[in-house]
Amino acid sequence: MAEIYTNIGPIRGSCGHAHKSMNTAVKCLHRDQHGCKKQGGYSDRRIYVATVGDWAILTDDEGADE
Repeated sequence: MAEIYTNIGPIRGSCGHAHKSMNTAVKCLHRDQHGCKKQGGYSDRRIYVATVGDWAILTDDEGADE
């Protein structure tokens, strides 16, 4: 079953991408975190994975650490 990953935060919203791998989602998240930090803020986005149309948040224990 194919999985799709994205980054979503309650304030910053979605990254707008449907990443095909966890690796690309992590890279996208890190780019967002870096950009926010550069401006003196922080990113509230987390990685979510979709399977069969349902989104689930990945915990830090599952590889979504900052």
